[in-house]
Amino acid sequence: MTIALRTLGDLPLAQRSADRLIADHEIDANAAYALRLAIEELGSNVIRHGFSDDAVHDISLRIVVSHDAIDLMIEDDGRPFDPSLPRHLDTPASLEEAPTGGMGLSLVTEIAGPIHYARIDGRNRTSVHIPRQS
Repeated sequence: MTIALRTLGDLPLAQRSADRLIADHEIDANAAYALRLAIEELGSNVIRHGFSDDAVHDISLRIVVSHDAIDLMIEDDGRPFDPSLPRHLDTPASLEEAPTGGMGLSLVTEIAGPIHYARIDGRNRTSVHIPRQS
């Protein structure tokens, strides 16, 4: 299944499409949660931070379900950005000092699995391979 994203308003459509796949393929709750999280975090990062202009850009989100895994790939023509690189996050001393953002990629890696990245022909290709069984 391939879904086109252009704005944050398209993310609910992507989530509904993923929900149909989850139901059709009887994907367990943990893998379903990981897929939804990866779509939200990776998709919103590209839309919010990937472009330096206000033009409409096509962002392709593809989901492939196999017997053992769910593969999510996002492709865009934005600035080069490798979300698979480790990021240093300081541990806040209190909840009040905790940042309101910046933890999404770490959550995806922790819950869904490693993020893979390639820059090919001027396009970012970001993917996550999510095992169907935890």
